[in-house]
Amino acid sequence: MKKIKYFAIIAASIFTLTSCTDIVEVDDLKAKENKPSTGAPTVDKVVLATDAEFPIEGANFEQVVRIEGTNLGDITSLKFNDIEVDSKEIYSTYDMLLAPIPRALPKEVTNTIYITTKHGELSIPFVVSIPDLTINGLMNLPSREIRRLLQVIILTSTVLQLRKQLLI
Repeated sequence: MKKIKYFAIIAASIFTLTSCTDIVEVDDLKAKENKPSTGAPTVDKVVLATDAEFPIEGANFEQVVRIEGTNLGDITSLKFNDIEVDSKEIYSTYDMLLAPIPRALPKEVTNTIYITTKHGELSIPFVVSIPDLTINGLMNLPSREIRRLLQVIILTSTVLQLRKQLLI
């Protein structure tokens, strides 16, 4: 009976000591999250959120990337090429940020990530793979809708020509 009591005491001690290290790790993580950004952002590497081990130089639409570095906490803008990521979709801390690559075609392909924080700006090379355009079929519009569409096109081009003339 005494052996069982001693075994229970030793097991409880080991459990308590092991639990204490977990608490310290959580405190360390919270301290890291709450660390304020004080300077311009820097980037060490860009990885996929699902595979944080291997750095990448590019990704596809809608993939989530993790950008690791320093001073990334106070982010005000994040762009892939010229497409801005919605601020509601960005999670950032002092040393990393997570964001999805927007599913939108850029007007200008610069193969660059633009990071803007309250303390500075940074741009890093990054290729967003743009899928090839494929045509899956044609749609036959009734002649009335085609006429309306042509009227809108003609009206739009006329307005643009007038605007150009007014600006000259």
